[in-house]
Amino acid sequence: MTATPGSRGALTAILLLALVAGCSKDGPLPSIPVQQPVDTAYAYFQAFNDLDLPLLQAHLIVDKRGDSGFGGDWGFYYDTVPPKDFFGDVACAAASQTTAEAEVDCSFTAKEDWEGFTAGAQRWRLHMSCLPPGPWLVNDWARD
Repeated sequence: MTATPGSRGALTAILLLALVAGCSKDGPLPSIPVQQPVDTAYAYFQAFNDLDLPLLQAHLIVDKRGDSGFGGDWGFYYDTVPPKDFFGDVACAAASQTTAEAEVDCSFTAKEDWEGFTAGAQRWRLHMSCLPPGPWLVNDWARD
């Protein structure tokens, strides 16, 4: 099942608040390790929970950086900064993988209502791409 326009906009902003290693408006982004897609998914959620915007951006593909729906900082798209540790009980599993594309299914509990999210259990499928030998990067998502 794909996301609704409202929920897709909210997650779109989150996902593209995070991009591939490169530059953000505030300078260079941190490098991220080459690891399995599931590990990249966990690292992405952890960066979000830690409110580490540069690290979050480093987990997204470069092409998403120019998408105005994602912006370059929390305030561009949202009225408030997300709550720290927003995603609870994150569990991810590989759905499919080739040498250049992967899908990872993740479930989590949104710990409270925030900017289009309702507290409670949710599921996302993260779509990732990789240009070997580089890291896996999030390029899209869908909400179940």
